[in-house]
Amino acid sequence: MMAVVTRRTLLKTLGCFVAAASVGSILSYWHLHQPTAEKTGSTITVVDTAGREVTLPYPVKSCVVGDDSIAELIQVLGAEDTIIGVEDSIPKRGYFPKLEDKPPIGNQWRGLNYELIAELNPDVVIVYGNLKHVEQILGKLEEIGIKTLCVDPSVVDGPRTKSIEILGKIFGREEFAEKFMAWRGKLLTQLGERLAGLKEEEKVNAYLAMGMGKLSGDKLPTKAYGGKHAHIVTIEEWAKIENIVSKVLPESHSGKVDLEWIAEENPDMLIIGVWSSGREWDLTGYYVTDPSAPAKYINSLMANEVLKQTKAVKNGRVFLIDHLLTGTRPEVGAFYLAKAAYPSRMEGIDPEEIHREYFESWLRVKYQGIWFYPQRWKGDA
Repeated sequence: MMAVVTRRTLLKTLGCFVAAASVGSILSYWHLHQPTAEKTGSTITVVDTAGREVTLPYPVKSCVVGDDSIAELIQVLGAEDTIIGVEDSIPKRGYFPKLEDKPPIGNQWRGLNYELIAELNPDVVIVYGNLKHVEQILGKLEEIGIKTLCVDPSVVDGPRTKSIEILGKIFGREEFAEKFMAWRGKLLTQLGERLAGLKEEEKVNAYLAMGMGKLSGDKLPTKAYGGKHAHIVTIEEWAKIENIVSKVLPESHSGKVDLEWIAEENPDMLIIGVWSSGREWDLTGYYVTDPSAPAKYINSLMANEVLKQTKAVKNGRVFLIDHLLTGTRPEVGAFYLAKAAYPSRMEGIDPEEIHREYFESWLRVKYQGIWFYPQRWKGDA
């Protein structure tokens, strides 16, 4: 009976996806891969994104998160009070007011503090499932008697929707999960309608790379993202942008390319992802309000001897995008990319207002910061 209810709810909230081919895969994935959930007394059993059957106390009253993106989705669902241990960067990010004084337990990418987690003794530790060494992490946590759950909120297509449903169930926040899915469904339908009928020859092509460290000078990150396993690919598809890297990295997540190759491909846009985490030298993020640093970096890139002959530089289409908009908030990120690529089709839509709504309605905190730069449609230099 539960599967029938879930399907009916999904059709009510996401039926509009059918009209937009670019987002149809989300609907089909959800139908084919619905996570099962069974409540028995004071427990609930779910199938996580790693395909494991996990039984937890219901509702979950305490958890530790191995990544900030997981914490953000839990906050969207209004369950942040359950988080008792946080990934290291969370207290510095500015938009987790209830988590700023929670003990940092490390980071699942660079190492967890298993001793502290054991002391906290949460109902569950929630980690990313699409991580190469996740089995090692799960094994260590199970050795100390801690239950684990895998979700993948930044794996944009099916796993993200599945993660929203799983978290909604274990925290008893199904209604919030359904409302959030309806909100994102409405956004993606609107985007699909604006870009409908775009011919292949009209599509903008772009180079996208992620800057993992400090970005400065005229150095363009050459760790490119564009293989079928990169989450950025999905939001580029939503925004009808062709990634030039996809043809040289068809199967992988990311890889190195030469600056000369980029210039030879002559993309319409250069998009540099900024890996922000509340550091003083971040070029994007919640606490970045002065555009002088991102503007300086953009101007330096546009003066690069190799890049300055590209269409992207000649036409002033070089952009910074915060990494959170490529995975953690993909619905919002797709609007920024589409606005930059097709300003006439996106006329009357302000991606920043959508982002503001996300912060104030879902995260329930004040919106601020520079997350995408420059916003040419607002007069940014």
